[in-house]
Order: sequence, then structure tokens, then C-alpha cells
Amino acid sequence: MRTQYHAYCEASGKIGIGVTVPEGCVAIAKGPYRALYEEVEMKARHGYSLGVLLVPGVPEATSLDSAIAAVVGFVAWARNDREPSIWRCPGDIQAELNQLVSQEASS
Repeated sequence: MRTQYHAYCEASGKIGIGVTVPEGCVAIAKGPYRALYEEVEMKARHGYSLGVLLVPGVPEATSLDSAIAAVVGFVAWARNDREPSIWRCPGDIQAELNQLVSQEASS
């Protein structure tokens, strides 16, 4: 069986890919490494530094709500294209992000 990797979004909007999702990050897609990387690289915004992939709108977000809306909107847009099975459901991401915000607020 092939190892499943996760593409995840950090609070800064930077996208990472790994076998696990770091604490404080939210998974946005999953699949075999090569297919996942190619799909994410094709749809993500490319940063100024070589190899840096970003969720469009998150680095420029002026509030937490607008950053969450950018992540959810990006995944909804990406999911509507070629490979919907790789991308998570935007509603699930919205719920997970809201839960992360609640945990941060209570700590």
C-alpha cells in the first residue's frame, strides 16, 4: 500500500507536505506524494523563495476570518477542477479551523 501524504496549511498561508499534519496546521488535501505535490504545486500561489507554496489570500489577510475564508475558498476552487478526490471537503476544513480558533482562544 502506498503511503498517504497530507498537504497542510500553516497560519502564515505556507503549504507543507508530510506524512503527518503538524499541530496548529490544517490538512487541505491528501494522496500519494507525487500526485499530491503536482496537484498542489499547480494550484497554489508560488512565493518569492524557491519552492515556497502559499494558499492565495492568507498572507494578505487582515483578520482571522478573512484568512479562514481564503483557505476554504482556495480548497473549494481547487476541488472543482481535476482531482476532487485529493482535496478535502471545504466544510470539513471550515469546521476544523473554527475548532482550532476556539482552542487558541481558550488557552
